[in-house]
Formats: sequence, structure tokens, C-alpha cells
Amino acid sequence: MDIERIYFDMDDVLVDFTGGAREFCGIEIRGKNAVGDDVLFDSIRELGDFYMRVKPILGSLELFNDVREWYGDKVEILTAVPKPSRNLPTLGEDKIEWVKRYLGGDVVVNIVLRREKVGFVRNRGSVLIDDNAGNIKAWNEAGGTGVLFTDPVSAKMSLERIGIKCGKPR
Repeated sequence: MDIERIYFDMDDVLVDFTGGAREFCGIEIRGKNAVGDDVLFDSIRELGDFYMRVKPILGSLELFNDVREWYGDKVEILTAVPKPSRNLPTLGEDKIEWVKRYLGGDVVVNIVLRREKVGFVRNRGSVLIDDNAGNIKAWNEAGGTGVLFTDPVSAKMSLERIGIKCGKPR
């Protein structure tokens, strides 16, 4: 496969968003005790510096950097922010600062609304690594190649299965 771009989602792919919501906001966003989006976004707004506190998912930065060693500038971030009515106007900037802190300032960060992600598909060589099954389904239907993220090890195996190099170049 000729790689056009490889896009990594941020929340619950690179960033431990779920763990951060639990630790810093005191809320569950998955499972039987999950709160709704209103409570989630209100909590993030009240906290104010969510992305300055939240940590990477163990192993995800290494996966990102290993893929980037092979594909260079073809590896980018594609991450969504809440719609404007959620009143979190700095969330995009906060995500960019998180990327600078953990991955460096030369990584391209594409900030979109969730429904806009699919607009980045060019062909099968447009790869998205995302934890949201709906995003992966839409990406594949638009002609791209989606990899559903559950953890870094499984993602690496899925990427290698479709021919994407993930190990250290020799």
C-alpha cells in the first residue's frame, strides 16, 4: 500500500483521556457509571487545564514515534474538539500544547469536529488509528484504511498486518 498519510487520534489513543477524566474530574466516561457529555465537558471546563494534566497512554508515544521514523511527515495527528456550543474554545490549543510537550513542535496537529475527520481520506493509503468504531467505519466507507485502537500492542500488530512498518528502522 502506498501511504498517503497516517493519522493518529489523540483522546484514548495517545492521551489517557478516560483515565484523566477519572483522576482529575472524578467522573467515569465509559461503562455502567458513565456520565453524559454535558457533565464531561462541564467538568473539563471547570478544571481549566485538563490537557496540561493528562498523561500519555503507556506505549502509545513509542508507537507514534516508531511509525514516524519510517514515514516521517506523513504521520500526523487528527483529533476532534467539541462543537462550539460546548464552550471549550481553548481545547484545540490545549491539545496542540500537549503534542508539543510529549511529541515535539514539528508534529502536524489537525483539529476538527468529529464529523469532519472523514474529509481527510484521500485513498486506501489514508490510514486512521482511532478508538472510536464509528469513526473507523466512516473512514473505511470513504475509501480509507481504519485501524481500531484498543491498546498500543494490538494497534502495532494491526498496522503491521496491513503493511505499515512500526519497528525501529535498522
